[in-house]
Amino acid sequence: MKTRLFWIALLLSLFAILAWFIPPFPLFMTIVLLGALLLPVLVFAFICLWLGWRRGRTVEWVMPVLHALLIAFAFSVVLVPVNRQIFRLARDDAMAFPDRLSPLLEEYRTKHGTYPRDLKELPNPPSLPRMMSAESYQSDGQSYSFRFNDQALFGMLNTFENSSMEWEGEF
Repeated sequence: MKTRLFWIALLLSLFAILAWFIPPFPLFMTIVLLGALLLPVLVFAFICLWLGWRRGRTVEWVMPVLHALLIAFAFSVVLVPVNRQIFRLARDDAMAFPDRLSPLLEEYRTKHGTYPRDLKELPNPPSLPRMMSAESYQSDGQSYSFRFNDQALFGMLNTFENSSMEWEGEF
């Protein structure tokens, strides 16, 4: 029983790590590649199962292999949509960030005459969304922009300019 709980905990931990850190496209392609590599194993296991059934006895290793492949398939079927949703939420959070930050930037501009060159110049700056880094905010003092690579969409660059107050890029 303890061994089974250990494996379940390990599998759930692996699921959380993969869903959170791996961008959707590489994860999907990795799963497709592993599926293609494991397909011959699945066919061979079914042939051995069928031959064992015909002879009246099964080969010992067939059922554990089939169970492992079934678990891997179920894991993949759930992992891909969860991963995509996590990255969509991260993208939506990054795209909403300029709207949350705009009042602070305008307040800074009215006090100092220019936009801050770095977000650290703001009093109590909010934390950056997951898909943005310190280099995502750029300002020349007269205008500002935000940029981030959208990992949910193959790393496409999305740009927000305060002159248009809209995002440009592939969505």
